[in-house]
Amino acid sequence: MISVIIPNKKGRKLRTSLNNQTFKDFELIVIKDEHLKGQSWALNRGIEKAKGEYYMFLDDDLDIADSLLDDLYNAIKDTKHTIAYCNFDRKGKVNGNHKANEWDYDTLKKHNYISNCSLVVAKDFPKWDENIHRLKDWDMWLTLAEKGCTGVWVDKTLFTAYYDEDGISSNSDGGKSEKIVKDKHNL
Repeated sequence: MISVIIPNKKGRKLRTSLNNQTFKDFELIVIKDEHLKGQSWALNRGIEKAKGEYYMFLDDDLDIADSLLDDLYNAIKDTKHTIAYCNFDRKGKVNGNHKANEWDYDTLKKHNYISNCSLVVAKDFPKWDENIHRLKDWDMWLTLAEKGCTGVWVDKTLFTAYYDEDGISSNSDGGKSEKIVKDKHNL
């Protein structure tokens, strides 16, 4: 089973829907962040409730392909990989397609190419660092890579992310988060 975990920012309408997923063996966990403690906090609360062998982390403002869970699950099942990830489209303040690439730790040390909206093996997954508000995904993939974990890239565009003016992905923090991640991982 896949535990799909969606953090939901206080007062924000939930856009992401799993109604038409071709993969049916999943539970949906939506964590409302009523006190604006942050996405990492909400994702960790979701992990505490999760019962699945896999976690699928999604944002609350996505349009997802009906085959998202199927495609990522089929890429990771029966492998030794910990992460399955894909390409995605961006609309809003940031536009265009984000094309990931094959798993490469050296490239990952230079920059993040994997979205936090990825499927991971639950038993290998630690909690999100609640002190990192931007680039938390980069921190997580580096943390897993340092433990010898790897990922598999599904070369398909499987969701569209909407970059609103107040969205976490649209906001710049002047490089603070990048410095935190680089210092934490000695980059």
